[in-house]
Amino acid sequence: MGNDVPRIVSKEFILVGINHRCKWGDDLSNILPLSTNEVTRRITEIKTAVNPQIRIRYFYSETGMEEDLNYLESVEVTDDTFIPDGFMIRRVKSECAVFSVKNSENKAIGGEDGVIGAYARKTWLPTTKYQENYNAFGDLQIRGMNDDAYEFWLPIEPRV
Repeated sequence: MGNDVPRIVSKEFILVGINHRCKWGDDLSNILPLSTNEVTRRITEIKTAVNPQIRIRYFYSETGMEEDLNYLESVEVTDDTFIPDGFMIRRVKSECAVFSVKNSENKAIGGEDGVIGAYARKTWLPTTKYQENYNAFGDLQIRGMNDDAYEFWLPIEPRV
Protein backbone atom coordinates (compact mmCIF):
# COMPACT_ATOMS: atom_id res chain seq x y z
CA MET A 1 0.00 0.00 0.00
CA GLY A 2 1.87 3.10 -1.22
CA ASN A 3 4.25 4.42 1.37
CA ASP A 4 3.87 2.40 4.60
CA VAL A 5 6.48 4.52 6.40
CA PRO A 6 5.40 8.14 6.66
CA ARG A 7 7.54 11.23 6.78
CA ILE A 8 7.10 13.41 9.87
CA VAL A 9 6.33 17.07 9.19
CA SER A 10 5.63 20.01 11.50
CA LYS A 11 3.16 22.34 9.81
CA GLU A 12 0.63 25.08 10.42
CA PHE A 13 -2.19 25.22 7.89
CA ILE A 14 -4.56 28.12 7.40
CA LEU A 15 -7.49 26.58 5.52
CA VAL A 16 -10.40 28.33 3.81
CA GLY A 17 -13.24 26.29 2.41
CA ILE A 18 -16.80 25.04 2.46
CA ASN A 19 -17.80 23.25 5.66
CA HIS A 20 -20.38 20.47 6.01
CA ARG A 21 -21.52 18.91 9.27
CA CYS A 22 -22.26 15.23 8.77
CA LYS A 23 -24.16 12.85 11.01
CA TRP A 24 -22.86 9.32 11.40
CA GLY A 25 -24.40 7.27 8.63
CA ASP A 26 -24.63 10.16 6.14
CA ASP A 27 -23.47 9.17 2.68
CA LEU A 28 -20.12 10.97 2.27
CA SER A 29 -19.95 9.82 -1.35
CA ASN A 30 -22.69 12.40 -2.04
CA ILE A 31 -21.36 15.17 0.22
CA LEU A 32 -17.71 15.13 -0.90
CA PRO A 33 -18.36 15.83 -4.61
CA LEU A 34 -20.83 18.63 -3.79
CA SER A 35 -18.22 20.35 -1.65
CA THR A 36 -15.48 19.84 -4.24
CA ASN A 37 -17.69 21.30 -6.98
CA GLU A 38 -18.64 24.34 -4.87
CA VAL A 39 -15.03 25.14 -3.97
CA THR A 40 -13.96 24.63 -7.61
CA ARG A 41 -16.75 26.91 -8.84
CA ARG A 42 -15.83 29.67 -6.35
CA ILE A 43 -12.04 29.24 -6.15
CA THR A 44 -11.34 32.63 -7.76
CA GLU A 45 -12.95 34.30 -4.72
CA ILE A 46 -10.13 33.00 -2.50
CA LYS A 47 -7.47 35.57 -3.39
CA THR A 48 -4.75 34.30 -1.03
CA ALA A 49 -4.82 30.60 -2.04
CA VAL A 50 -1.34 29.06 -1.94
CA ASN A 51 -2.19 26.75 -4.87
CA PRO A 52 -5.79 26.74 -6.19
CA GLN A 53 -5.23 23.30 -7.80
CA ILE A 54 -4.47 21.60 -4.47
CA ARG A 55 -7.49 20.66 -2.36
CA ILE A 56 -7.33 19.81 1.31
CA ARG A 57 -10.07 17.67 2.80
CA TYR A 58 -10.09 18.30 6.54
CA PHE A 59 -12.13 15.85 8.62
CA TYR A 60 -12.62 16.94 12.23
CA SER A 61 -15.14 16.87 15.05
CA GLU A 62 -16.03 19.47 17.62
CA THR A 63 -18.04 16.86 19.57
CA GLY A 64 -15.20 14.38 20.07
CA MET A 65 -16.59 12.24 17.22
CA GLU A 66 -19.56 11.33 19.44
CA GLU A 67 -22.42 12.94 17.52
CA ASP A 68 -21.05 13.89 14.15
CA LEU A 69 -18.07 15.02 12.15
CA ASN A 70 -17.26 18.05 10.06
CA TYR A 71 -15.84 18.01 6.59
CA LEU A 72 -14.08 21.05 5.18
CA GLU A 73 -13.20 21.02 1.47
CA SER A 74 -10.56 23.71 1.39
CA VAL A 75 -7.41 25.29 0.05
CA GLU A 76 -4.43 26.50 2.01
CA VAL A 77 -4.16 30.29 2.17
CA THR A 78 -1.28 32.62 3.03
CA ASP A 79 -3.36 34.71 5.43
CA ASP A 80 -6.90 35.14 6.65
CA THR A 81 -7.44 38.83 5.91
CA PHE A 82 -10.38 38.16 3.54
CA ILE A 83 -12.73 35.20 3.73
CA PRO A 84 -15.51 35.13 1.08
CA ASP A 85 -19.12 34.83 2.24
CA GLY A 86 -20.16 31.23 2.85
CA PHE A 87 -16.58 30.06 3.44
CA MET A 88 -15.04 29.22 6.78
CA ILE A 89 -11.49 29.35 8.08
CA ARG A 90 -9.72 26.73 10.19
CA ARG A 91 -6.20 26.68 11.53
CA VAL A 92 -4.44 23.37 12.03
CA LYS A 93 -1.03 23.29 13.70
CA SER A 94 0.64 20.01 14.54
CA GLU A 95 3.39 17.60 13.83
CA CYS A 96 1.96 15.13 11.30
CA ALA A 97 2.69 11.69 9.93
CA VAL A 98 2.35 12.02 6.15
CA PHE A 99 1.48 8.95 4.09
CA SER A 100 1.53 8.90 0.27
CA VAL A 101 -1.45 7.01 -1.13
CA LYS A 102 -2.70 5.93 -4.55
CA ASN A 103 -6.49 6.14 -4.79
CA SER A 104 -6.71 2.75 -6.48
CA GLU A 105 -4.92 1.07 -3.54
CA ASN A 106 -6.93 2.82 -0.86
CA LYS A 107 -10.53 2.37 -2.04
CA ALA A 108 -10.45 -1.36 -1.40
CA ILE A 109 -12.19 -0.97 1.96
CA GLY A 110 -14.66 1.75 1.02
CA GLY A 111 -14.12 5.45 1.27
CA GLU A 112 -10.90 7.29 0.58
CA ASP A 113 -9.76 7.07 4.20
CA GLY A 114 -10.58 3.33 4.34
CA VAL A 115 -7.23 1.60 4.19
CA ILE A 116 -4.75 4.34 5.00
CA GLY A 117 -6.63 5.83 7.94
CA ALA A 118 -7.01 2.45 9.59
CA TYR A 119 -3.39 1.53 8.82
CA ALA A 120 -2.06 4.83 10.21
CA ARG A 121 -4.04 4.63 13.45
CA LYS A 122 -4.11 0.89 14.16
CA THR A 123 -0.89 -0.51 12.67
CA TRP A 124 1.71 2.24 12.32
CA LEU A 125 0.91 4.52 15.29
CA PRO A 126 1.07 1.90 18.10
CA THR A 127 4.62 0.96 17.02
CA THR A 128 5.95 4.52 17.36
CA LYS A 129 6.81 7.05 20.03
CA TYR A 130 3.76 9.08 18.94
CA GLN A 131 0.06 9.24 19.72
CA GLU A 132 -2.71 10.97 17.81
CA ASN A 133 -2.90 14.70 18.53
CA TYR A 134 -6.56 15.17 19.37
CA ASN A 135 -6.02 18.91 19.90
CA ALA A 136 -5.69 19.19 16.11
CA PHE A 137 -9.27 17.82 15.77
CA GLY A 138 -8.92 15.43 12.86
CA ASP A 139 -6.88 14.56 9.79
CA LEU A 140 -6.24 15.93 6.33
CA GLN A 141 -6.14 14.59 2.79
CA ILE A 142 -4.16 16.70 0.33
CA ARG A 143 -4.55 16.09 -3.38
CA GLY A 144 -4.13 17.75 -6.76
CA MET A 145 -7.33 18.15 -8.73
CA ASN A 146 -6.27 15.67 -11.43
CA ASP A 147 -4.06 13.32 -9.43
CA ASP A 148 -4.57 9.60 -8.84
CA ALA A 149 -2.73 9.92 -5.54
CA TYR A 150 -2.93 12.04 -2.42
CA GLU A 151 -1.31 12.50 0.97
CA PHE A 152 -2.95 11.50 4.24
CA TRP A 153 -1.80 13.74 7.12
CA LEU A 154 -2.40 12.37 10.64
CA PRO A 155 -1.74 14.93 13.43
CA ILE A 156 0.56 13.37 16.03
CA GLU A 157 2.40 14.31 19.23
CA PRO A 158 4.95 12.55 21.42
CA ARG A 159 3.44 9.74 23.48
CA VAL A 160 3.05 10.60 27.16
